[in-house]
Amino acid sequence: MNQPRTLLTLALVCLPLALAHAPAQAQRDPTRPPDASGLNAPPAGTATAAANAPAASGTAAGMPEAAQPGQHLMVINGKPYVVERGWLRGVGDKLGDARIERITAQEIWLRDANGLRKLPLYPQISLTPSTALKTSKTSPSAKKETTP
Repeated sequence: MNQPRTLLTLALVCLPLALAHAPAQAQRDPTRPPDASGLNAPPAGTATAAANAPAASGTAAGMPEAAQPGQHLMVINGKPYVVERGWLRGVGDKLGDARIERITAQEIWLRDANGLRKLPLYPQISLTPSTALKTSKTSPSAKKETTP
């Protein structure tokens, strides 16, 4: 009668230990974009993660990584700054191999060995001037109400 109880206790102790060594399925990383099959790429450290990693030498826009601004603009005490990898870069600072000449609300002007070039901060957005509203020649206060 004591032997079945001992076997049950031994099984209950060994079961969690056996399950702890079972291979775990890789968890999906919600911060990564989906790959071509609709599932996320394997987590870092696996054999195929290095093959799926983007090249560090360039970006999708075809410009060198150092030439890509952080796409963020900050104005501190009236001076504009571009945020690049968490660092504030102002006029006169270097952004990669180029020096920042001017920062506007929509673009950064850089001077490098090839000359002056313009990098748009938000290339997907195009600004178009609004059409002016037609105003009447008489002001609303000048109108007199007439009763029939």
